[in-house]
Amino acid sequence: MKHGILMADTHCGHRAGLTHPDHMSRDAKWHDIQVECWDRYMDLVERLSPVDFVIQNGDGLDGRGERSGGSELIVGTLAEQCEMNARALAAWKAPVYILSRGTDYHTGWGGEDWEDIVAEKLRAMTGAKVIIKNHPFVEIEGVTFDVKHHVGSSSVPHTGGTALLRDKTWNEQWYLDGEGQPLGDVILRAHAHWFEFYGGMRGKRPWVAIRQPALQAAGTKYGGRRCSRTVHWGLISLKVENAEFEWTPHIANVAANKVKAVRL
Repeated sequence: MKHGILMADTHCGHRAGLTHPDHMSRDAKWHDIQVECWDRYMDLVERLSPVDFVIQNGDGLDGRGERSGGSELIVGTLAEQCEMNARALAAWKAPVYILSRGTDYHTGWGGEDWEDIVAEKLRAMTGAKVIIKNHPFVEIEGVTFDVKHHVGSSSVPHTGGTALLRDKTWNEQWYLDGEGQPLGDVILRAHAHWFEFYGGMRGKRPWVAIRQPALQAAGTKYGGRRCSRTVHWGLISLKVENAEFEWTPHIANVAANKVKAVRL
């Protein structure tokens, strides 16, 4: 049996991103949120370890924050953000890490794939096997994982699965056409910062398509001003054995996600 962790969207460097104690903000509001999220994350590390692998599905760092003029960042350089993300991943002490590259806006500034630097730092910190690709396919104990960060979302709750099921169907098409993609048993996507899943049977084999929760709390100007959907903070633990898989979401209610009405 192999035990693993599925995580995504840490957005290290953002005020609401996953923040190592050495980089926490002096602003009391955001400091408290960063402490809460880091403590919850480390509690999950303690409770779910040891693990055989960790899959991080993109947007490990926040980038330059140009849409908000950098006003939401707590560290000054992308190199520091890479360091933060690598240290967060290293906490699992896993022998194998699989990373997918995230969105260009956050992780591809200047034509540089900054998450490649995360991979380099993680190798140096841990000595672990670290693999990074745009769209990794990973076979574990006879179960194939189709891992990619970006997938479309929806402005209404009841059609959220359309994009996930579209990617599942395209994966099957690539496989049936002999175009090179392995047939995925687990479709992993992230990007939208909320958790949902859809599944079924293909012959006698189960499949599931999962939109992963994020490890960035609410608190972006973009989200507060333009988005309506909820934010799910957390990650997923996984057990795989003999071509069968069992997964458990760990979703937490964090203070940054709670909105209080103004009392007059």
